[in-house]
Amino acid sequence: MEELDKDNIQQPAGGQEIDLVELAARLWRERRRIMRWCMWGAFAGLVIAFSIPKEYTVEVKLAPEVQGNMGARGSLGALASMASINMGSMNSTDAMSPELYPDIVQSVPFMTELFGVEVTDEEGGATMPLAEYVTEELRSPWWSVVVKAPFKAIGWVIDLFRKEEPEGAGGTDPFRLTEEEDEVVQSLQERVTTNVDRKTLVVSLSVTMQDPLVAATLTDTVMRNLQEHITRYRTEKARVDLEFTQRLYDEAQQKYYDAQSRYAR
Repeated sequence: MEELDKDNIQQPAGGQEIDLVELAARLWRERRRIMRWCMWGAFAGLVIAFSIPKEYTVEVKLAPEVQGNMGARGSLGALASMASINMGSMNSTDAMSPELYPDIVQSVPFMTELFGVEVTDEEGGATMPLAEYVTEELRSPWWSVVVKAPFKAIGWVIDLFRKEEPEGAGGTDPFRLTEEEDEVVQSLQERVTTNVDRKTLVVSLSVTMQDPLVAATLTDTVMRNLQEHITRYRTEKARVDLEFTQRLYDEAQQKYYDAQSRYAR
């Protein structure tokens, strides 16, 4: 009875042996079809590879000056560093934390400030505003045009029934962007990235463009604009703090004079 049970036990599918000779014979019979599919795959890969525009990335690193407490450099600071905790940022008296820099760079007002930056195409040598370069010169794969075609057609139909908005007096209003301006902002937000190392607070700024000279120019501009933004903020904060301190000083001085006059009577 036990021998019968052993004979009736089914072997698992994973334990079945593969006939390599039969497999090789089948591959040989289907060699033409396999070669044909390989050729089609290679052709599709070449088409995709040559359809994607070449991109250039420029990256710079900034070491911000953070006003912190020196006490964080002791043994507690060393232990916190091992745990990837930055004690300097926790003890910093500067409200403009480097961790806010990516949000500043990605903000719409910051991006719209870049619209008028003059960039020069290294290949063609033409100089134009950045917004025009992004709209007219940036290339995209052919399949993206096919995918976006239905949405553009729907938008064109909607525009036929939409009332024409009055044009502004000039410049770009970051709070009322046109459809074209919004597309430029989204494109720049994808191409301009900022990352902050939470341990060292080193800021990495990178710009990706289809022209190396444009990428380098835009990287330098974004870096200078960010530094100017931080400088303006700190200057304004120092001015407000000075006015507040001066007001407290004047009030304390007046109280002192009032008390002095009362005791002098």
